[in-house]
Amino acid sequence: MSLFRSEFMVPRYDKKVRILLNPRSRPVYGQDFMARQSLEQFKIGLYDADQGSFPSPLARPSLIVSQNPDSEAESIFLAEVEADRRVIHCHLQWPYLDPFQKYWLTQSAHVADVRITPAEFLAKRLREETGVDWVTVQNVVDGSRFYPSKRAERLAFRSKHGISESEFVVIVVGRIESAKGLQVIRSLAKKLITGLRLLVQYPHERFDKLAESIKAQNPNQVTLLRDGDGDLDRPIRHADLLLSPSLMEVAPLVALESLASGVRVVATDSTPFYSDEASFAVASDDLALVPFVEPVRSLLKRCSRCELALPEVEVERLAQTILGEIVIRAGSWDDLDRQGLAARASRYADLDGHRQSLSNLYGM
Repeated sequence: MSLFRSEFMVPRYDKKVRILLNPRSRPVYGQDFMARQSLEQFKIGLYDADQGSFPSPLARPSLIVSQNPDSEAESIFLAEVEADRRVIHCHLQWPYLDPFQKYWLTQSAHVADVRITPAEFLAKRLREETGVDWVTVQNVVDGSRFYPSKRAERLAFRSKHGISESEFVVIVVGRIESAKGLQVIRSLAKKLITGLRLLVQYPHERFDKLAESIKAQNPNQVTLLRDGDGDLDRPIRHADLLLSPSLMEVAPLVALESLASGVRVVATDSTPFYSDEASFAVASDDLALVPFVEPVRSLLKRCSRCELALPEVEVERLAQTILGEIVIRAGSWDDLDRQGLAARASRYADLDGHRQSLSNLYGM
Protein backbone atom coordinates (compact mmCIF):
# COMPACT_ATOMS: atom_id res chain seq x y z
CA MET A 1 0.00 0.00 0.00
CA SER A 2 1.38 3.40 -0.96
CA LEU A 3 2.12 5.97 1.72
CA PHE A 4 1.29 8.92 -0.52
CA ARG A 5 -1.48 11.51 -0.55
CA SER A 6 -2.48 13.34 -3.71
CA GLU A 7 -3.98 16.66 -2.59
CA PHE A 8 -0.65 18.43 -1.95
CA MET A 9 0.56 21.03 -4.43
CA VAL A 10 4.26 20.52 -5.14
CA PRO A 11 6.49 23.61 -4.82
CA ARG A 12 8.16 24.41 -8.12
CA TYR A 13 11.45 26.28 -8.55
CA ASP A 14 13.07 26.95 -11.93
CA LYS A 15 10.53 24.54 -13.45
CA LYS A 16 12.06 21.68 -11.47
CA VAL A 17 10.62 19.77 -8.53
CA ARG A 18 13.14 19.40 -5.67
CA ILE A 19 12.02 17.70 -2.48
CA LEU A 20 13.49 17.59 1.03
CA LEU A 21 11.73 15.04 3.24
CA ASN A 22 10.81 15.81 6.86
CA PRO A 23 13.86 17.81 7.92
CA ARG A 24 14.32 19.31 11.36
CA SER A 25 15.02 22.74 9.94
CA ARG A 26 15.79 25.01 12.90
CA PRO A 27 18.46 27.60 12.02
CA VAL A 28 20.96 26.10 14.47
CA TYR A 29 21.65 22.72 16.08
CA GLY A 30 23.55 20.17 14.04
CA GLN A 31 21.52 18.30 11.49
CA ASP A 32 18.80 20.95 11.70
CA PHE A 33 21.25 23.59 10.48
CA MET A 34 22.42 21.40 7.61
CA ALA A 35 18.82 20.83 6.51
CA ARG A 36 18.16 24.56 6.60
CA GLN A 37 21.16 25.12 4.34
CA SER A 38 19.64 22.79 1.76
CA LEU A 39 16.26 24.50 1.99
CA GLU A 40 17.65 27.99 1.55
CA GLN A 41 20.67 27.47 -0.69
CA PHE A 42 19.14 25.07 -3.20
CA LYS A 43 15.48 26.20 -3.08
CA ILE A 44 14.19 22.75 -2.26
CA GLY A 45 10.50 22.25 -1.49
CA LEU A 46 9.78 20.82 1.95
CA TYR A 47 7.62 17.69 2.22
CA ASP A 48 6.15 16.89 5.64
CA ALA A 49 4.63 13.50 6.40
CA ASP A 50 1.10 13.61 7.79
CA GLN A 51 0.30 10.55 9.93
CA GLY A 52 3.08 8.61 8.26
CA SER A 53 2.26 9.53 4.66
CA PHE A 54 3.75 11.90 2.12
CA PRO A 55 2.03 13.74 -0.72
CA SER A 56 2.55 12.17 -4.12
CA PRO A 57 4.43 14.50 -6.48
CA LEU A 58 2.54 15.91 -9.45
CA ALA A 59 5.64 15.74 -11.62
CA ARG A 60 8.81 13.68 -11.69
CA PRO A 61 11.21 15.22 -9.12
CA SER A 62 14.65 16.22 -10.32
CA LEU A 63 15.94 15.69 -6.78
CA ILE A 64 14.79 13.99 -3.55
CA VAL A 65 16.85 14.50 -0.38
CA SER A 66 16.19 12.39 2.71
CA GLN A 67 17.78 13.32 6.06
CA ASN A 68 16.05 10.43 7.85
CA PRO A 69 16.51 7.45 5.51
CA ASP A 70 16.09 5.02 8.42
CA SER A 71 12.38 5.88 8.67
CA GLU A 72 9.86 3.59 6.98
CA ALA A 73 7.91 6.39 5.26
CA GLU A 74 11.00 8.03 3.75
CA SER A 75 12.48 4.72 2.64
CA ILE A 76 9.27 3.73 0.87
CA PHE A 77 8.94 7.18 -0.72
CA LEU A 78 12.49 6.91 -2.08
CA ALA A 79 11.76 3.48 -3.51
CA GLU A 80 8.37 4.22 -5.06
CA VAL A 81 8.80 7.72 -6.52
CA GLU A 82 10.71 7.99 -9.76
CA ALA A 83 13.30 10.78 -9.59
CA ASP A 84 16.34 11.95 -11.51
CA ARG A 85 18.47 11.85 -8.36
CA ARG A 86 17.95 10.51 -4.85
CA VAL A 87 20.29 11.65 -2.06
CA ILE A 88 20.31 10.42 1.54
CA HIS A 89 22.12 11.66 4.66
CA CYS A 90 22.92 9.49 7.68
CA HIS A 91 23.82 11.30 10.93
CA LEU A 92 23.56 8.43 13.43
CA GLN A 93 26.04 5.75 14.45
CA TRP A 94 24.94 2.28 13.36
CA PRO A 95 24.47 0.98 16.96
CA TYR A 96 21.96 3.79 17.58
CA LEU A 97 19.51 2.16 15.16
CA ASP A 98 17.03 -0.52 16.08
CA PRO A 99 16.59 -3.52 13.70
CA PHE A 100 13.75 -1.86 11.79
CA GLN A 101 15.73 1.35 11.29
CA LYS A 102 18.74 -0.63 10.08
CA TYR A 103 16.51 -2.41 7.58
CA TRP A 104 14.96 0.79 6.21
CA LEU A 105 18.32 2.58 6.06
CA THR A 106 19.77 -0.31 4.07
CA GLN A 107 16.81 -0.23 1.69
CA SER A 108 17.23 3.53 1.26
CA ALA A 109 20.94 3.13 0.64
CA HIS A 110 20.32 0.70 -2.22
CA VAL A 111 17.87 2.95 -4.07
CA ALA A 112 19.82 6.20 -3.49
CA ASP A 113 22.18 7.65 -6.08
CA VAL A 114 24.30 9.42 -3.45
CA ARG A 115 24.77 8.59 0.24
CA ILE A 116 26.31 11.23 2.52
CA THR A 117 27.61 11.06 6.10
CA PRO A 118 29.59 13.65 8.13
CA ALA A 119 32.46 11.42 9.34
CA GLU A 120 34.75 8.95 7.61
CA PHE A 121 34.56 6.37 10.41
CA LEU A 122 30.79 6.23 9.93
CA ALA A 123 31.11 6.06 6.15
CA LYS A 124 33.38 3.04 6.56
CA ARG A 125 30.92 1.31 8.91
CA LEU A 126 27.97 2.03 6.64
CA ARG A 127 29.84 0.66 3.61
CA GLU A 128 30.34 -2.57 5.54
CA GLU A 129 26.76 -2.78 6.77
CA THR A 130 24.84 -1.70 3.66
CA GLY A 131 27.16 -2.99 0.93
CA VAL A 132 27.18 0.29 -1.04
CA ASP A 133 29.44 3.34 -1.11
CA TRP A 134 29.10 6.42 1.12
CA VAL A 135 30.62 9.89 0.72
CA THR A 136 31.95 11.93 3.65
CA VAL A 137 31.02 15.62 3.78
CA GLN A 138 32.19 16.94 7.14
CA ASN A 139 30.00 19.32 9.13
CA VAL A 140 31.13 22.93 9.14
CA VAL A 141 30.36 26.06 11.11
CA ASP A 142 28.37 29.14 10.12
CA GLY A 143 30.97 31.84 10.70
CA SER A 144 28.31 34.57 10.83
CA ARG A 145 27.03 33.03 14.08
CA PHE A 146 30.11 31.49 15.68
CA TYR A 147 33.22 33.63 16.21
CA PRO A 148 35.12 34.95 19.26
CA SER A 149 33.35 37.44 21.49
CA LYS A 150 34.86 40.56 23.01
CA ARG A 151 35.03 41.17 26.75
CA ALA A 152 32.35 43.87 26.58
CA GLU A 153 30.00 41.46 24.82
CA ARG A 154 30.59 38.80 27.46
CA LEU A 155 29.93 41.23 30.28
CA ALA A 156 26.67 42.34 28.65
CA PHE A 157 25.59 38.71 28.23
CA ARG A 158 26.40 37.91 31.86
CA SER A 159 24.51 40.96 33.11
CA LYS A 160 21.46 39.96 31.07
CA HIS A 161 21.39 36.47 32.60
CA GLY A 162 22.38 37.29 36.16
CA ILE A 163 25.90 35.83 35.94
CA SER A 164 28.69 37.63 37.77
CA GLU A 165 31.85 38.81 36.04
CA SER A 166 34.05 36.55 38.15
CA GLU A 167 32.27 33.25 37.45
CA PHE A 168 33.68 30.67 35.03
CA VAL A 169 30.82 29.78 32.66
CA VAL A 170 30.48 26.18 31.46
CA ILE A 171 27.81 25.78 28.77
CA VAL A 172 25.90 22.66 27.69
CA VAL A 173 24.09 22.98 24.37
CA GLY A 174 21.41 20.78 22.79
CA ARG A 175 18.54 18.44 23.49
CA ILE A 176 18.15 17.37 27.12
CA GLU A 177 18.00 13.59 27.01
CA SER A 178 19.88 10.52 28.15
CA ALA A 179 21.82 10.16 24.89
CA LYS A 180 23.18 13.71 25.36
CA GLY A 181 24.40 12.97 28.89
CA LEU A 182 21.49 14.09 31.07
CA GLN A 183 22.60 11.81 33.92
CA VAL A 184 26.10 13.29 33.93
CA ILE A 185 24.85 16.89 33.72
CA ARG A 186 22.62 16.38 36.76
CA SER A 187 25.45 14.84 38.75
CA LEU A 188 27.88 17.58 37.75
CA ALA A 189 25.39 20.28 38.76
CA LYS A 190 25.46 18.95 42.33
CA LYS A 191 29.27 18.92 42.39
CA LEU A 192 29.93 22.47 41.14
CA ILE A 193 32.45 24.29 43.28
CA THR A 194 32.35 28.00 44.10
CA GLY A 195 33.08 30.18 41.10
CA LEU A 196 31.62 27.83 38.47
CA ARG A 197 28.37 28.51 36.62
CA LEU A 198 26.60 25.86 34.52
CA LEU A 199 24.59 27.35 31.65
CA VAL A 200 22.17 24.89 30.03
CA GLN A 201 20.98 25.98 26.58
CA TYR A 202 18.26 23.83 25.02
CA PRO A 203 16.10 24.12 21.89
CA HIS A 204 12.44 23.58 22.81
CA GLU A 205 9.88 23.99 25.57
CA ARG A 206 9.29 20.24 25.63
CA PHE A 207 12.61 20.03 27.51
CA ASP A 208 11.53 22.53 30.20
CA LYS A 209 10.83 19.94 32.90
CA LEU A 210 14.10 18.12 32.35
CA ALA A 211 15.96 21.43 32.38
CA GLU A 212 14.31 22.30 35.68
CA SER A 213 15.41 18.93 37.07
CA ILE A 214 19.02 19.98 36.41
CA LYS A 215 18.57 23.39 38.01
CA ALA A 216 16.98 21.76 41.05
CA GLN A 217 20.32 20.09 41.82
CA ASN A 218 21.98 23.48 42.37
CA PRO A 219 19.63 26.47 41.92
CA ASN A 220 22.30 29.08 42.66
CA GLN A 221 24.86 27.90 40.11
CA VAL A 222 22.72 26.59 37.23
CA THR A 223 21.20 28.95 34.66
CA LEU A 224 18.66 27.71 32.09
CA LEU A 225 18.35 29.24 28.64
CA ARG A 226 15.68 28.04 26.25
CA ASP A 227 16.97 28.98 22.83
CA GLY A 228 15.42 31.49 20.46
CA ASP A 229 15.81 30.56 16.81
CA GLY A 230 16.11 34.13 15.64
CA ASP A 231 18.95 35.03 18.01
CA LEU A 232 22.08 35.55 15.90
CA ASP A 233 24.21 36.17 18.99
CA ARG A 234 24.88 32.57 20.00
CA PRO A 235 25.35 32.06 23.77
CA ILE A 236 28.28 29.70 23.27
CA ARG A 237 30.40 32.67 22.16
CA HIS A 238 30.20 34.15 25.66
CA ALA A 239 30.97 30.97 27.62
CA ASP A 240 34.39 30.02 28.95
CA LEU A 241 34.10 26.31 28.15
CA LEU A 242 31.73 23.92 26.37
CA LEU A 243 30.81 20.64 28.00
CA SER A 244 29.66 17.85 25.66
CA PRO A 245 28.82 14.82 27.87
CA SER A 246 27.06 12.73 25.20
CA LEU A 247 26.98 8.95 25.34
CA MET A 248 27.25 8.61 21.56
CA GLU A 249 27.88 11.12 18.75
CA VAL A 250 29.01 11.11 15.12
CA ALA A 251 30.56 14.49 14.22
CA PRO A 252 29.25 16.90 16.88
CA LEU A 253 28.72 20.27 15.25
CA VAL A 254 28.48 22.00 18.64
CA ALA A 255 32.12 21.13 19.38
CA LEU A 256 33.22 22.70 16.10
CA GLU A 257 31.06 25.76 16.81
CA SER A 258 32.67 26.10 20.22
CA LEU A 259 36.22 25.92 18.84
CA ALA A 260 35.36 28.38 16.07
CA SER A 261 34.09 30.72 18.81
CA GLY A 262 37.39 30.44 20.66
CA VAL A 263 35.84 28.41 23.46
CA ARG A 264 37.57 25.26 24.69
CA VAL A 265 35.77 21.91 24.94
CA VAL A 266 35.59 19.13 27.51
CA ALA A 267 33.79 16.11 26.02
CA THR A 268 33.16 12.47 26.69
CA ASP A 269 34.98 10.30 24.16
CA SER A 270 31.68 9.51 22.48
CA THR A 271 32.79 9.28 18.86
CA PRO A 272 35.84 8.15 16.83
CA PHE A 273 35.56 11.53 15.11
CA TYR A 274 37.46 13.11 18.01
CA SER A 275 40.45 10.82 17.62
CA ASP A 276 40.56 11.03 13.83
CA GLU A 277 43.45 13.44 13.40
CA ALA A 278 42.60 14.03 9.77
CA SER A 279 39.21 15.38 10.80
CA PHE A 280 39.84 16.90 14.22
CA ALA A 281 43.41 18.16 14.55
CA VAL A 282 43.18 20.35 17.67
CA ALA A 283 45.42 20.57 20.71
CA SER A 284 44.65 18.67 23.92
CA ASP A 285 44.37 22.00 25.77
CA ASP A 286 41.62 23.01 23.34
CA LEU A 287 39.78 19.70 23.51
CA ALA A 288 39.90 17.40 26.55
CA LEU A 289 38.40 13.93 26.13
CA VAL A 290 37.05 11.99 29.10
CA PRO A 291 36.94 8.24 28.29
CA PHE A 292 34.31 5.73 29.32
CA VAL A 293 35.54 2.68 31.19
CA GLU A 294 35.75 -0.31 28.85
CA PRO A 295 32.76 -2.31 30.18
CA VAL A 296 30.54 0.77 29.75
CA ARG A 297 31.92 1.51 26.29
CA SER A 298 31.10 -2.06 25.22
CA LEU A 299 27.61 -1.70 26.72
CA LEU A 300 26.90 1.53 24.85
CA LYS A 301 27.89 -0.07 21.54
CA ARG A 302 25.08 -2.60 22.02
CA CYS A 303 22.37 -0.04 22.80
CA SER A 304 19.94 1.73 20.54
CA ARG A 305 19.50 5.46 21.10
CA CYS A 306 16.42 5.06 23.31
CA GLU A 307 18.29 2.58 25.56
CA LEU A 308 21.42 4.66 26.13
CA ALA A 309 22.06 5.06 29.86
CA LEU A 310 24.91 4.72 32.33
CA PRO A 311 25.28 2.77 35.57
CA GLU A 312 25.21 5.18 38.53
CA VAL A 313 28.81 4.45 39.50
CA GLU A 314 29.95 5.50 35.99
CA VAL A 315 27.79 8.63 36.15
CA GLU A 316 29.55 9.68 39.34
CA ARG A 317 33.02 8.86 37.97
CA LEU A 318 32.45 10.81 34.76
CA ALA A 319 30.99 13.82 36.59
CA GLN A 320 33.95 13.94 38.98
CA THR A 321 36.49 13.56 36.16
CA ILE A 322 34.78 16.24 34.10
CA LEU A 323 34.77 18.58 37.08
CA GLY A 324 38.53 18.07 37.39
CA GLU A 325 39.06 18.93 33.72
CA ILE A 326 36.93 22.06 34.12
CA VAL A 327 38.86 23.20 37.18
CA ILE A 328 42.18 22.77 35.31
CA ARG A 329 40.88 25.17 32.63
CA ALA A 330 39.12 27.61 34.95
CA GLY A 331 41.82 30.28 34.80
CA SER A 332 41.74 33.47 32.76
CA TRP A 333 40.86 33.17 29.07
CA ASP A 334 41.08 36.51 27.30
CA ASP A 335 40.29 37.90 23.87
CA LEU A 336 43.65 36.91 22.38
CA ASP A 337 43.29 33.33 23.66
CA ARG A 338 39.89 33.08 22.02
CA GLN A 339 41.09 34.50 18.73
CA GLY A 340 44.06 32.13 18.70
CA LEU A 341 41.87 29.08 19.22
CA ALA A 342 39.41 30.25 16.57
CA ALA A 343 42.29 30.64 14.11
CA ARG A 344 43.41 27.07 14.85
CA ALA A 345 39.85 25.86 14.24
CA SER A 346 39.24 27.92 11.09
CA ARG A 347 39.37 24.78 8.93
CA TYR A 348 35.91 23.92 10.27
CA ALA A 349 34.30 27.17 9.10
CA ASP A 350 34.30 26.71 5.32
CA LEU A 351 30.54 27.01 4.86
CA ASP A 352 30.86 28.00 1.20
CA GLY A 353 32.95 24.89 0.54
CA HIS A 354 30.38 22.73 2.29
CA ARG A 355 27.57 24.17 0.18
CA GLN A 356 29.58 23.60 -2.99
CA SER A 357 30.23 19.97 -2.00
CA LEU A 358 26.51 19.40 -1.49
CA SER A 359 25.68 21.19 -4.73
CA ASN A 360 28.01 18.87 -6.64
CA LEU A 361 26.59 15.77 -4.97
CA TYR A 362 23.00 16.94 -5.45
CA GLY A 363 23.81 17.37 -9.17
CA MET A 364 22.93 21.05 -9.13
